[in-house]
Amino acid sequence: MANTTNTTQSDLDAEQAIYNIEYNLAHVSSALSVLGAIANMALLCVIFRRRHLVRDSIGRTITILSSFSALFSIFMVAMNELWVAHHKATVAQMVGPLDSVPVANSIATLSYLFLTGIFATNLLLALERYWRIRHNCMLPNRYVACVVAGAAFYAVFFVASFSLPGVQCRWTFLPFAKPCKKVNNGWSCRTKYTDTSTILYLLGLSGFILSTIVVGVVYENSYFYIATLSDQQFDTEHQSERKKADETTHLQRAVLVRCLLMSIGLVIFYFPSLMMVILTIFKPTLFDDLSNLQWAWLISFMSVIPALDPLWTPVLVLICQEDFREAAWTEIWPSRKREPADVK
Repeated sequence: MANTTNTTQSDLDAEQAIYNIEYNLAHVSSALSVLGAIANMALLCVIFRRRHLVRDSIGRTITILSSFSALFSIFMVAMNELWVAHHKATVAQMVGPLDSVPVANSIATLSYLFLTGIFATNLLLALERYWRIRHNCMLPNRYVACVVAGAAFYAVFFVASFSLPGVQCRWTFLPFAKPCKKVNNGWSCRTKYTDTSTILYLLGLSGFILSTIVVGVVYENSYFYIATLSDQQFDTEHQSERKKADETTHLQRAVLVRCLLMSIGLVIFYFPSLMMVILTIFKPTLFDDLSNLQWAWLISFMSVIPALDPLWTPVLVLICQEDFREAAWTEIWPSRKREPADVK
């Protein structure tokens, strides 16, 4: 009897240790999200006080991107902390805050709407940079309208997915919820990919994949265009023309590097978790061989990665955009003499 008691207590201690890993890293994700929200709101305050930053289309797109990033980080905090409270209540056999289906589904839907905005603005930023490099002018409004319409089209799939009767949401990899059918008054973690809600959900996720592919194609075209100009400048006989072409190519290459840095976070911070969600839908037994401890570390690590993007966005804006950086320094250090901004 004593051995049985010790074994049971040991199992309980191990289970609690696993829970603590998940709880602590969820709090870490929340802390990073709070810092990201503060950083983005500080950047938005600078933009509000320095209206000249939004005179061109790129400045306006960066402002929209920062707004979506701030909103998404706030919802990441809400999802992380509500999930921890809900999990603790479930372990204690109590009603958790996410047992309210309308509340849980609304949070999940809004988070995906903000994430759709992040992907759409990154795509728009890439197109605007490309148009600036290739044509030295603003992106035509018809392309902007196409991006906005496409984002709205894919957002409808998320709204519909979590609005169907009998559908709940499950956060396996925070902060990305997936729709689950209610079975016997419980949760169905292994959602069938043939369910209507899951099909709609996957269609919504396909928008993220498509936008990332388009961004990659835009970058590729930008790179080869700059490479072609670089080759052509060596064919120029006049030294003055060659120098001017070299300066132009240098500026265009700098624009491309900034664009790449601004959007690479889509792949680094979001795709690992999104791919995990998709894999668990099509192959629910994929991670069955993992121990409870390994599973806890996996889902906890995946919850921290997306929380880094809200910090990444404002930092890169200040690094890559001379005018934004100068405006921020002026707000922090008003007596500092402002230097002329580089040509964008």
